Amino acid sequence: MQQGMSQESVAQALGVTPTTWARWERGEQGVRASYRPRMAALFGVPAVEVER
Repeated sequence: MQQGMSQESVAQALGVTPTTWARWERGEQGVRASYRPRMAALFGVPAVEVER
């Protein structure tokens, strides 16, 4: 992931709304399994890291 990405740009890259991304980021809502591989690729981490 490039440094300085906004919540909106991360949400767009993952195909979710900025509101959904914000809920995931705050831990208010779990990340659906179908989004975990995309998130791992975007952040450059193993998928297992996203499952936590």
